[in-house]
Amino acid sequence: MTAPRSNVVELSNIEFSWKAGIPVLDIPELTVSKGEKVFVRGPSGSGKTTLLGLLGGVITPERGQVNVLGNDISRFSPVQRDRFRADHVGFIFQMFNLIPYLSVIENVTLPLSFAKGRKSNLASNAASEQDEARRLLKHLELDDSLLHRPVTELSIGQQQRVAAARALIGKPDLIIADEPTSALDTDTREAFINLLFAECEAAGNTLLFVSHDQGLESLFDRSIALNEINRASKSKTATPSVNKTMEVA
Repeated sequence: MTAPRSNVVELSNIEFSWKAGIPVLDIPELTVSKGEKVFVRGPSGSGKTTLLGLLGGVITPERGQVNVLGNDISRFSPVQRDRFRADHVGFIFQMFNLIPYLSVIENVTLPLSFAKGRKSNLASNAASEQDEARRLLKHLELDDSLLHRPVTELSIGQQQRVAAARALIGKPDLIIADEPTSALDTDTREAFINLLFAECEAAGNTLLFVSHDQGLESLFDRSIALNEINRASKSKTATPSVNKTMEVA
């Protein structure tokens, strides 16, 4: 008999509003188990980006608990949340948020400069930062000849792979992908997701993947319709993006 998986994410009675009296999220319960690959869908305004901000500790709820890896991060100080996010959460953004004046390999290794936990994970496996960056990029099918080029010289698909490698380096426990395939064609999207799955499975990462593209839904272990579990979804207005505040992760 298979042992039950522990939960990486546990939300309980979460409420959040950008404006007083206009709820954006009202979620009684949401759990994600260790190692799961979960697809999160929902129309614009259903609270997807706001949910990611809560899970990353960029924002905190007005009520309820946001437990990530057994820690109620909503009770952390801003500095503690920043450190926790850097060590345990890897983000892949829709616009990638790569640093334009850095090379490909410098973008990938950048999180290790402020994420001691992820840096320690590499050291425990006797892997250098540069070697691990090269391995990830190779597995994500980025040619070695591009490693020292500025990321601005890469195609959208190549930049996407750099962003994924940056999120994966150092084996953070939770990978959060916010519409990372929206600029790609259907065949390229599925190929990228399969590569991402393989790396997550090898590292034991948990993947939370947000997308409008329901054609990808069947690839995942489980799907969550946010507008169905969010009691505030019918009354919400468009929410401001939190991506700029999450920067590199």
